[in-house]
Amino acid sequence: MLQAVDLAQLETDLRSCAVVIVELFSDLWPGLIKRLEDRLSCPVPSVSLFMTSIDPQVVRGMPEALRASFIESEVVRILTARGKDEPDKVALRARSAVQEILEAIGPDGHILYSRVFLSSPEGPDGQDEWTSQASPIGRAKQVLDDFIGFFRSVPQ
Repeated sequence: MLQAVDLAQLETDLRSCAVVIVELFSDLWPGLIKRLEDRLSCPVPSVSLFMTSIDPQVVRGMPEALRASFIESEVVRILTARGKDEPDKVALRARSAVQEILEAIGPDGHILYSRVFLSSPEGPDGQDEWTSQASPIGRAKQVLDDFIGFFRSVPQ
């Protein structure tokens, strides 16, 4: 998976829009904000969000020794059901998801993320809560509503 940001385009977007959404790995976020602030010569207000279809409350309620294997097996199950990734990629993504999720919901997660959202897993197109109807339903609708509510609560 490649992560790239066109800084010139992002600068243009930030100057012309009230809100810009960027998806990238959490460890890249501080460097991106610094580069943008250097380019713009001013602070760049930002929030960082994490979305997971693995229930943080379930993971937190488990003994620490079981958390990693639970997350990995759930991610394998979800990605396999989704049917969009090759088997070797499923295993690789599941292993990397363990650290990402544990960081996001761990004791320092609030430093990395302003908010962690529990999402509905993506499935095969037309067979999940995101795409089975004209608008999201169930937990997908709930996380979208939660996201919009959070977005509206952030000072603009």
